[in-house]
Parts: sequence; structure tokens; C-alpha cells
Amino acid sequence: MPLGNFYNASGRNFDSPMSAPVPQPLQPGDFYYTPEGYLVFTEQYHRRRGSCCQSGCRHCPWKFKAKSGRQGASNQK
Repeated sequence: MPLGNFYNASGRNFDSPMSAPVPQPLQPGDFYYTPEGYLVFTEQYHRRRGSCCQSGCRHCPWKFKAKSGRQGASNQK
């Protein structure tokens, strides 16, 4: 008999590994705006989120680097 639902700090349910993370409210220090007006999430935010999204984020604490030179339509001759 299951004991109940167990959640980690990011809101992810351990009993259901495929469940989506529960959105967390932003806290001071989670992001900043660049001079161009882009919102950039900080390492603090990513660590609280709890997992890498593999998007090559500027402040990724997991040091993921997105592959460069994708073979998209703009790269084809």
C-alpha cells in the first residue's frame, strides 16, 4: 500500500516520474533583464527548478552547452 505522494523541492512528484514540474513563483534574484530587454534566469532559479532543460541557458548550473551549427533551413545552401 502506498504511503502517499512524495515531492522534491521543485514540486516534482517522486511517485509519478512523468509528471510535469509544478510552477514556482519567482523570487528576488531569480532573473534580470539585459540592456536589450531580454529576461534572463539566474543560477539560483535553475537550481530551484531542479533539472536541466537542455536549452543552453546562460546561467545553467549543469553546464549544458547547446549544439551549435544546427542543420536548419537557414544553414542549407
